[in-house]
Amino acid sequence: MNIKSSYRAKEPKNEVPVEVELSNGKTLKGILFVDLNIRVFDFMNLPAPFIVVVVKGRNSAKARATIVNKRHVVTLREMESPE
Repeated sequence: MNIKSSYRAKEPKNEVPVEVELSNGKTLKGILFVDLNIRVFDFMNLPAPFIVVVVKGRNSAKARATIVNKRHVVTLREMESPE
C-alpha cells in the first residue's frame, strides 16, 4: 500500500533578527526564520498570510512563537542582533 505524506524534511533556515511594527502600535523584536535562498523582503511577498516571529520572554531561557497576520505589519526591519 502506498501512502503519500505531506511531510517534508526540515530545510535549513536563516535566523534573521527583526523588529516588526504592527498596526495596533505594538512592536515585536525577535527572530524570523527565512529560507536560505530568499531575502526578507521577498519572504514578506510570498502568498502565505502569516509570519511567525520567535520572541524571547522575560526569562531569556523561554521564547514564544508569535503568529502575525501580514496585513497588520506596518514595518519590518532587519536588526543587527536580537535584543
